[in-house]
Amino acid sequence: MQYLLRNKWAPCVEFEFPANSYAVSSTQEYGCDSRSASGFYANRYWSMWKLPMYGATDADMVLAECKKCIKAFPNAFVRLAGFNSLRQVQCVSFLVHRPAGSEAMAVNQRQVQG
Repeated sequence: MQYLLRNKWAPCVEFEFPANSYAVSSTQEYGCDSRSASGFYANRYWSMWKLPMYGATDADMVLAECKKCIKAFPNAFVRLAGFNSLRQVQCVSFLVHRPAGSEAMAVNQRQVQG
């Protein structure tokens, strides 16, 4: 979290319920021709807890917002994303809460293996 703040990226807390939390290739779910929809993945956008925390400098404040989101949605995945407001891109995101009963996805089931 400190890395995110040191780079002056705006923290944003996001959540999604397990049924829609994993990105699905468009060819798997929608039957789209991958040549015309290259790089499209369903479920890649999650709901924002609040607006991005522009100007945040305190990791404890960001952590408090993560905890509030988890308390409000204990059965949802919660992630923290960092946005570069100048370039208008997401630079980092990581999971901060996995709901009870949700196991980590096996490596051979992920879209990207490495």
